[in-house]
Amino acid sequence: MDDQDHLRGSLDSYAQGFSVDVRATFERFDLAAAVERLQKARLLYLVTADADLNRSADRIRAMIERMSG
Repeated sequence: MDDQDHLRGSLDSYAQGFSVDVRATFERFDLAAAVERLQKARLLYLVTADADLNRSADRIRAMIERMSG
């Protein structure tokens, strides 16, 4: 998933591979909207690109807050 232009579609396809219960959780937390905001802010690639990247909830929340501000 290193092609930024196709990352969103790849991520959506990946998410569809989970069980119905997991997808319901994604929907409950509106993961699609968060992914859309990250993509529009050109941060989606950064969040997914590096396995060593700190993906803690606090770090991701801070990134989303920067996009909204």
